[in-house]
Amino acid sequence: MAIKRTNERAPARAGLPGQTELISSHDPVIEPQRDPIEFADSHLHKAVIKVVGVGGGGGNALNNMVVSGLSGVEFIAANTDAQALQYSLAPIKLQLGSEVTRGLGCGADPDKGRASAIEVR
Repeated sequence: MAIKRTNERAPARAGLPGQTELISSHDPVIEPQRDPIEFADSHLHKAVIKVVGVGGGGGNALNNMVVSGLSGVEFIAANTDAQALQYSLAPIKLQLGSEVTRGLGCGADPDKGRASAIEVR
């Protein structure tokens, strides 16, 4: 395996400054660490990843992640449109602004979206 490296100081064998040379994976500078560091309490602190799809575009992106089989994350869909929320593949669904929009979308109106988010605070 070879890796490209740009030479800043251009040693005699490498040529001019900024010139690219190939170095092999046997170069001691790029040797992989043989003993990974293991922390005593590493099993106690797992990463918690949550994907929140907001609105129509966010819901579509979230559905694509679910269909592709993305695992290890928690999916949450949030929308003002009750019908779009019904078809979401997320196990957790949050309807925003049911009073403001009466279950319909915001129609790309940022003020309606803001009011809907504030309603569920």
